[in-house]
Amino acid sequence: MRLAALAGAVALSASCTGPLRPVRYDPSGATGDGLHRVRSNRVGVAFLKPGARFAGYEALLIDPVRVSHKTEPRPPPGSVALDAAAMERVKRIFQWCFDRELVQSGEFTVASEPGPGVLRVSGQIVDLVVEAPPDQVGERSYVSDTGEMTLALDVRDSVTGEPLARVIDRRTIRPAGAGLWELYQSSNVRNWGAIEDVFCDWASILREGLDELGELPEVPALPARN
Repeated sequence: MRLAALAGAVALSASCTGPLRPVRYDPSGATGDGLHRVRSNRVGVAFLKPGARFAGYEALLIDPVRVSHKTEPRPPPGSVALDAAAMERVKRIFQWCFDRELVQSGEFTVASEPGPGVLRVSGQIVDLVVEAPPDQVGERSYVSDTGEMTLALDVRDSVTGEPLARVIDRRTIRPAGAGLWELYQSSNVRNWGAIEDVFCDWASILREGLDELGELPEVPALPARN
């Protein structure tokens, strides 16, 4: 899944507990594979497939996430590299958050292979910047965040590979509830917890969006041009 192909995102702006919000297309962009940009107040960029029907999907196949740093790591206090063990832990947390959140909807089970009625969810964490290492050693410090990362997410039919929705969203890594400039003491627990909070929020947004899209007979067609 190439980042250049992910110039968009799922319209994940409404909660499944409230009234359905209309899909509002944004005329500023479209992808080469038939997705069109929609407006969202919860993710950076969002695209959907006009006419797509989400109601027939009952299971989700969640691919292992891929993770890459933004630049070559710099010596402290700049960006630092995660070692192989830490990178694997990042991937496990991502998988855990998405498995848990998406099954909580009650609309989906987790599939182990492609098949009819199965959506394939493929994610990348790109441009990862880590300024407060999750595995803190030595003297502790106070930080306003752990770093930054971008999620690039692709939702497709698992059998045909047809693209249905995409998302790109960049987040600062900080614990849930922490203020924008609030300092907190960097520690293993808080730094790993901040990464988990971001992943689980992304998973929650996806779950709510898929639940709502499943309530629609189909994604609305593009409005007619004058």
